[in-house]
Amino acid sequence: MMFVERILASSKEGLKTLSVNLYDDARWGCMAESRKVMHDALSPAQDLGIVAHSMATHLWPHVSSLEKIPNGGRIHLHRWLKHVICRASSDAVWGPKNPFHDPKFVDGFW
Repeated sequence: MMFVERILASSKEGLKTLSVNLYDDARWGCMAESRKVMHDALSPAQDLGIVAHSMATHLWPHVSSLEKIPNGGRIHLHRWLKHVICRASSDAVWGPKNPFHDPKFVDGFW
């Protein structure tokens, strides 16, 4: 629970809400369900390969267009990397409904 507290910066009430059983069966809580989904998607298996391939596919257009960068190819590397990696990874996960296509969402996230 300590890890979740640090990552989410959530209140004790919020953490309690996350651990409430959402079902009438043996499954327990949103936090446990979310952890399982993330773990399954990021485990070394077929799902991770699919996500990694999709991310690389989405990343390629950004990397292959470096010669089109104005100002003699000068960029703020950290800003650019943050943008393209965030966009490629979120495109791989969210697909066409990716909220990171909205600049206001991106600004709020970072």
